[in-house]
Amino acid sequence: MDYKIREPYEPAVVELSGERSYDEDAGDSIKSYLWKITSESTLASDVKFVTGDKNAKNPVIEFLETGTKEVTLTVEDNFGAKTSVT
Repeated sequence: MDYKIREPYEPAVVELSGERSYDEDAGDSIKSYLWKITSESTLASDVKFVTGDKNAKNPVIEFLETGTKEVTLTVEDNFGAKTSVT
């Protein structure tokens, strides 16, 4: 998972990327992406998807309020195996 913060910094617009996600198993491929953004262990309600949505490979999001957020990417391969990174 990669990210890039766009300017201006407030509100923060962030480009998320699942581009480097891969499956090590021969013949497997990434089937789906799921981005989860939390604030204090609950789903963040102050997040707006500018492009894409929570299932996009490379969404752009906007944080409407300041604070600490946690971003988790879960990928699923074509055989249903899932893995996550925060």
